[in-house]
Amino acid sequence: MSKISNKKYDSFEEIKKLSTEALESLLAKGDATERVYATWALALKKGTIENSDILTLCDGEPNAGVRRHLIIILAGSGQLKSLYNLAENDPDPEVRADALQYLIRAGEKDEALANYLRNYMEHDSTPLIIMRILNETAQNFFPLSLEEILSFMESDHLDLQMMCLKQMSIRILFTNNNSEKIAQLLNRNNFDVSVLKGICSLLIDNEYEALIFKQALLQNTKPNLDLFQYLIDHRISFSWSVISQYVDPNDRNNAGSILKLLSDLQNPQAFAWLTNIYAKMLLYGSSNGDYMLVEQRFWEVILLMKFDDVSTFTNEENLVIIHEFIRNELDAYQGDIKPDYLLDYHPDEQNKIIEETEDKLKIIQVWISRE
Repeated sequence: MSKISNKKYDSFEEIKKLSTEALESLLAKGDATERVYATWALALKKGTIENSDILTLCDGEPNAGVRRHLIIILAGSGQLKSLYNLAENDPDPEVRADALQYLIRAGEKDEALANYLRNYMEHDSTPLIIMRILNETAQNFFPLSLEEILSFMESDHLDLQMMCLKQMSIRILFTNNNSEKIAQLLNRNNFDVSVLKGICSLLIDNEYEALIFKQALLQNTKPNLDLFQYLIDHRISFSWSVISQYVDPNDRNNAGSILKLLSDLQNPQAFAWLTNIYAKMLLYGSSNGDYMLVEQRFWEVILLMKFDDVSTFTNEENLVIIHEFIRNELDAYQGDIKPDYLLDYHPDEQNKIIEETEDKLKIIQVWISRE
């Protein structure tokens, strides 16, 4: 026996040729790799290993990697009691997770096992444990509500959070009510950007992208993920009928982003909104750099609009504000003392700006005269 105990084995092929006595010696004196190989070789020789033998090996085995290999043999031998023992008592979470995994695979998928797993998660919320149970169970055997999935996301474990998103889709939890709750996660600043993008992707895949827009309107000033920009980058667009459900008609702060996402600005009600925003910016200014885009789109679209289509929705007061601004601007351009910003341009450019302003005044005067 001493020769056997002193020799080091490098492969399973060598070890499986040993006698039962030699294999049992390796179990007692070999290193971690040798003990794993010896266990497998013994299982092959005997066809199975008695429950008591396996439990002795598991209870006395200091190496978690070896115990994880023993779990596979336990499962193959149908020793579910031993798997329960390891799942409940082993100090290593990897071992407990493996034991649960093979319990689910080898056991009867019945109400008793489902109740056991649910109770287990209440007492052991280790992210690895939760992830393994989620990954191994189907909704028809182990049903989970959205609230339960969301509770798992309270962990700061990124992999668990990402798995929860996957589980929402696998378990078909996207209903109208649930999707609203899922979208509200987008304004949680404790989530990593990858989680927020994952939520957006799921909402889009399930045709709830409008809820991303809704949450974008509610974002704080320093979000982890700019939802407006996410939608723009993914070339998502919305009709006015969708946007109007969420937009405050007097909110100038998000006008630029809304314009980039709006697919039918020639909709009379959409144009009326743009007219209102443009007039408000002329009166009160814009602090976020959207003014130039709002101005550009207004003068582009007004040439395409028919007054009779728009008059019902357009506030005359807004047209008057725009008219007065353009007229005052033109007076300043044509006066003896021109604005400093105009003088920054070459004379030819100055003349072009004056001509464009004259054209704008004519356009808006036509609209005013129709009121």
